[in-house]
Amino acid sequence: MAYSNLEGCLHTAGESLDGIRQALLDISSGKVKGGAAEALHASTYVLISATLERTLKESLTALVNEINATRTPLIQVRPSLFSLICDSQFVSIANSGAHESLNRRVDLTLQFSSHDQCLLNESILPLDGRTIRKKHFDPIWRVFGFSNNSLDLPRHQFTLETVANFRNDVAHGDASLAEVAGRQTVEDTLRYVDEIEAVLLHFYSTAEDYLLKSLYVR
Repeated sequence: MAYSNLEGCLHTAGESLDGIRQALLDISSGKVKGGAAEALHASTYVLISATLERTLKESLTALVNEINATRTPLIQVRPSLFSLICDSQFVSIANSGAHESLNRRVDLTLQFSSHDQCLLNESILPLDGRTIRKKHFDPIWRVFGFSNNSLDLPRHQFTLETVANFRNDVAHGDASLAEVAGRQTVEDTLRYVDEIEAVLLHFYSTAEDYLLKSLYVR
């Protein structure tokens, strides 16, 4: 069974990453030189990070919509997904007085045995809007109940941290473009592009398997 929206996210990410690869190859071949090459090299970390963030957000939205399309009753939904389903109620409880808080806690727990259709809000995702790092993947795996590791290979954690740090240095002006560009060779950055693509492919494969096996059900 194909999940076209999920596939579309991965395809779009591939196109973006191919564009970044070409920019890096233009530096490697000498087509872009000097200060322009340094600026372009440094900026690729911003572009890689933006592609990762956008693709992960869009992929999570696609996953949520696929779950909604199954019209699964709440009584059958795996408990961890209630961290998203009841997000607004958690906030409401936190902002309520003692008496009202108790009533709202009861209302929340009754949803676990409700036969109403599960309807996840696609604007409520397990992301915090910050630069994507390894620490963002672990909560996603817990919320959805994915059974495999959040990253396929240990070195992907280093890649995520490196790209995030370099991205922030460029975006926040904490280091010059020349300094950031000089930290790694173009070949190293090309490898980071490949590994970020592998991270996204791992998420896609995990989400696809999750949907095919209906692992959103208790």
